[in-house]
Amino acid sequence: MALNTFLLLPQEEDDICKIITDEISFNNIIGNVLCLLNFIRKDKGIKIYYDSKNIKIFLDMCDAFITGHYLENAKYKLENFLTRKSIDIQNKILRDGTCNYLLYTYNKYPVVNNNNTPEIIIVVVENIINYPDQKHLLINVVDHIESCRDVLLVIKDAKHIAGLPKFVRIPFVTEKGELELWLHTNDRAKFSLFNKNSFSRKKGAVVQGKPVFMENKTGYYWYMDNLHKDEYEVFNQNGEHVGTANLNGDFDQTKCIKGRKINL
Repeated sequence: MALNTFLLLPQEEDDICKIITDEISFNNIIGNVLCLLNFIRKDKGIKIYYDSKNIKIFLDMCDAFITGHYLENAKYKLENFLTRKSIDIQNKILRDGTCNYLLYTYNKYPVVNNNNTPEIIIVVVENIINYPDQKHLLINVVDHIESCRDVLLVIKDAKHIAGLPKFVRIPFVTEKGELELWLHTNDRAKFSLFNKNSFSRKKGAVVQGKPVFMENKTGYYWYMDNLHKDEYEVFNQNGEHVGTANLNGDFDQTKCIKGRKINL
């Protein structure tokens, strides 16, 4: 699969204060990022883009909470990894300076501060517009950018350009388990656990290394089978196995395994 992935670390002070409280939380985030990037790099069809300015801002912000040893170690690991086979967007033309790029969320519309839109999101927008035949995916680390309708929505606008304003939908994942799931199911338009109208990610819940999602209508729990990767395991509200579903979401109760449970 030809896929362009774009790494975005938190760069706003409020976002970083929420997730970085000590060396343990900092190391967990860096570890998760490196694990995710290493998984991506194993697939030669996936390109990794990053913003060196974004990385620097994140690490500089963390300096208020983390001692120098941890910061230097993280900086070395990130730079050593990213500079090998990844692409720094700072080396490319980033934006059309005559346009506004506004992150849209229903609860906070209208958005007026164009300066807060991260540069790498603008690069994703331009890539989606200019290369519609390619696939693009944002790595929204720890889900720090608020989403709307299961994607990031960005408005590109300018008075002097015909065809604008334009909404651009950016799909995103937050960690390795979600990425694995997305790679197996992104081409299925009719069903996806990432459809936030139908499913909600259960924070912190992982089974067989895969994220768990709750079906909003039934309260059932779904996760992708880690062995076969061609079906979902489904459990009721009590964590009892009730059957499986194929990748199109077709539920099969006959495959229920009595006595099988998960603890969430």
